[in-house]
Amino acid sequence: MFYVAHAASLRGPLAVNHRWDSGALLALAAAVLLYAALSGARWACIAAGALAAYAAWTTPSMILVLPPMLGWAV
Repeated sequence: MFYVAHAASLRGPLAVNHRWDSGALLALAAAVLLYAALSGARWACIAAGALAAYAAWTTPSMILVLPPMLGWAV
């Protein structure tokens, strides 16, 4: 949230690109994974994995976040 506020306050053109998409998808995947860990919902584990995979598809360097998320889920 701090980054968005800082980027929005810049005077130059704001470059929204695929990294914003993948960052938002990964944040959502982490939130859904936390919900799955607290509630035990299997659908939430599947949804978190799908969101993280889509983030990795959008920006391939985001695949580095998938192993820690998988380890946390296990």
